[in-house]
This record gives sequence, structure tokens and C-alpha cells, in this order.
Amino acid sequence: MENQNSSRDKESLFRLLTEISDDMVMQFDRDFVHLYANPASARYLGTELEDIIGKTHGQMGYRKEDYEPWHARIEKVFETGVPHKEVYHNIVLNKWFDWNLFPEIGENGSVISVISYTRDITDLILSQQKVQESESKYRILFTENPMPSIISDKISGKILEVNPAAVKEYGYSHDEFVSLTMRDIVLSEDDDELSEACLLAKSDQPGKSFSRHRKRNGDVIIAEINTHELLYREIDARHIIAHNITAEIVSKVTITRLAGELQESNQTKDRLFSILAHDLRGPIGNLEQMLNLFSMEELDEETRSMIMDDIKVTVKSSFTLLDNLLNWARIQSGPISMRPEKLSLKSLFENARTLLESQADQKSLKITVSGEESAFIYSDANSSEMVLRNLLSNAIKFTPELGLINISWRDEGDFVKISVTDTGVGIDRERLENLFRLTTNTTWGTKGEKGTGLGLVLVKEFVEKNGGNIEVSSTPGKGSTFSFTLPKFKS
Repeated sequence: MENQNSSRDKESLFRLLTEISDDMVMQFDRDFVHLYANPASARYLGTELEDIIGKTHGQMGYRKEDYEPWHARIEKVFETGVPHKEVYHNIVLNKWFDWNLFPEIGENGSVISVISYTRDITDLILSQQKVQESESKYRILFTENPMPSIISDKISGKILEVNPAAVKEYGYSHDEFVSLTMRDIVLSEDDDELSEACLLAKSDQPGKSFSRHRKRNGDVIIAEINTHELLYREIDARHIIAHNITAEIVSKVTITRLAGELQESNQTKDRLFSILAHDLRGPIGNLEQMLNLFSMEELDEETRSMIMDDIKVTVKSSFTLLDNLLNWARIQSGPISMRPEKLSLKSLFENARTLLESQADQKSLKITVSGEESAFIYSDANSSEMVLRNLLSNAIKFTPELGLINISWRDEGDFVKISVTDTGVGIDRERLENLFRLTTNTTWGTKGEKGTGLGLVLVKEFVEKNGGNIEVSSTPGKGSTFSFTLPKFKS
């Protein structure tokens, strides 16, 4: 009794689900008689349910050549008990159907009926046909596109397909390409190669996308990228068209750089004329006047001594300026031959301090030297002395009375790092940015000493020509530290 109730419940549920279904559901016995058909079946066939249930296909008016293949499939399910599935085109209705046959198994294990479940998939088939046609047209456009075209997985970046133009541009074979990911050809942001050119392209053409790609032979190109998403072989993908614009962008970079160099050259020339006209001519004119005063017989000894001190300061500063001008001219006229040799840092700094000690004494400055006495560098003597002399002179110039100046050094691998630290007036951020360029305006020390900025230009040039580099840190009102490196002597 319980089994009968369960069977009736299942039958009721089956009928309920099929009655509301939009798909055709029918049930056949072994004589191919329709035991059941749902309303959707009648709608599709354009008839009433009473014209279906209890009848065979022949009794419904179908031609024998049409229904015999159907009966053969139904009979096979009765015989084997194995479901059947196929997609077929109904020529009469001009529709495509997904047809499924399922055996209903009785209590004795035999097939007692076959249930037919048929879904109209015409829209799906037509849609697939349109997709195939579209894909065919797309493939022609993709293949014939003269621009390198790459299809990659949207998530993993794996390259799925490339066109002949991409093979030609990048140098990979088709098989090599589809074994790569986009990460294998796209340079990271940290890679410096052509980064300046790529940044120029992005700033010059906002709204467009640019990327740096590495070819099979290692060459780097700048590519203007156009991307759109698509479904490729059931995979969410990206279609990337890469236009090589390297030559165009590099040309722009070169023009921009040359224009900048020309502008800087003109500014340098103007600054040099200013130095010659004012910073050198002025002190020499003042020197003439002081010498005339000094020759006057009515001057007392105290005044005469003061004038002599001023003459010494003027001569020394003018000589330093002239020496810097000559050194700068040597650099501009062509390569300077560096003659590196073993130099004692302690001796180098003691010499510089001795030369500038009188200037420091006038301000009561204390100069200290700290570092291993046995430290040696391998550098050109004249240029190294000039570097230290200029940095120490600047520290004296911009440090007020009773200030401190420290010269120190320490090992840094294959180099020695040398620092000149003062408790002077410091340098503001704006001046720091142009500190080593000859566009800097005239500066004045704490006792009116005049600075042209030429010395620091030379310092940077000579440090770099000796294989080192220079950096500066400064806090306005507290002081500055100039640090530079020179090669360490290796015994």
C-alpha cells in the first residue's frame, strides 16, 4: 500500500512538472502509442491533446518515412534500457530540437514505457550559427590585420592566438607564442629600458594606452595598445592590437632632449657672461681702487693693514674663481685625462684645511677631521684636491662665526664615502634641485662672500669623472652635508 502511494505521488509530481513545462513531453508504449502528452506538445504540433493521446504517429497523419526513424530509436530504448539523445532538424516545422528518450523501468526491471523529452533549441542553433559566421569574419580580419594582434586569457594572461603580423614583429614562431603569457613579453614598471620614451608617449597622448614589449631577440619596443574583451573558444579573453611606435617616440625623446640641452647651454653661456662681467670684473675693479688707497701716504698703519687684508681676500677669491673658470673651460673643450693614483685621504684633507685655514680663522670656525688615517683612495690628485677645496671653501663661506665643520670618511664596498658637514645656513629645496647646474644665481656667504655656483658644477663633474657620485642633504638654518664617493685603493 505504501509503495502504491509513493508511485502515485511520483506520478502526480511528474504530471505537475510537465503540465507547466514549455518543452514537449510524451510517453510511448511498445506499440508506439502516445500514453501521455503535455500541453506544450499540442501547442508545438498545432493540434489538441485528444488528437495525440492514444494514437500512433501513423494515426496522427505522419508519413511512414518520417516516423519510422523515430520508432527505431524508441524501440532501441525499449530493448536496451539505455537513454538516447540527439539534436535534429524538423523540416516540416523548420525548427531544431534537442530530443531525449528515457526508459521507465517497471517493478520487474523491464522497460514498460519510454518518455520523450524534446526542447526547442532553434534560437540557440541560429545564435550559434551567427556566432560561427561572426567568428569566421573575425578570424579573417584577425589574420589579415597588418598590426600585430594577440588574443590572451583575460585572467591568466596566457597567449591563446596570434596573427602572422605578430609573429613577424616579435620574432617568435606561432607555437612559441602560444606557450607564453603576456608577462613574458610585457616589461615591468621597474625596468628602465625605454622607460623615458614610454612616459613621454603617455604624457604626449593622454587617454591612449602604451606598453613596453620585449621581442624574442631581446629588443624592446614601445607599443600603442588597443584592447577589447571577447569570448574566445569559451574563454574570457582580450584581443590586443599592438602598434610599434618606437621610432616615432624615440625621435620625440631625442628632439626633447636636444631642446633641453640647447636651452641649458644657452643658460650656461648667459651665466658665464654674467660671471665674467660681474663676479670677476667687479673684484678686479675693487682691487684697483684698494691699491690706489693703499698707495696714499697719509694713511695710518691700522687703515693700511685693513686694506691689505681686504686685498688678500679679494685676490684669493678672484684667483679661485679664475681657476674654476679655467677648469670648467677644460671640461667643455674636450675629454680630460684622469690620472688616478694612490692618495692618502688624511694628507688630502690636511692640505685643503691648511690652504683655507686663514678664512676659517676669520670666522673662528672649528674644522675637525675624522676617519681612519690609513685610508687611501685611487683617484686623480689634482681633481680630487679641487673637489675637497671647493666643498670646504663653501662650508666656510656659508657657516656663521663660531660654527663647526667636520670632514669624515668611511668605507663603502669598493669606494670611500667622504662627507663635508657644516652648521651653516643650509639650502632650501628649490636651490637644492639646481645646485649642480650653472643656472644658479649668485649667492652670498655669512660675511658677504660671493658665490657663483661654478665650483659645485666642477665638483660634480670631477667626482663623476673619477668614477664616483655626489649627493647633498640640507636643512635651512641648521646646515648641510655634501657627500661624495671615490674609488678605494686596492693593494
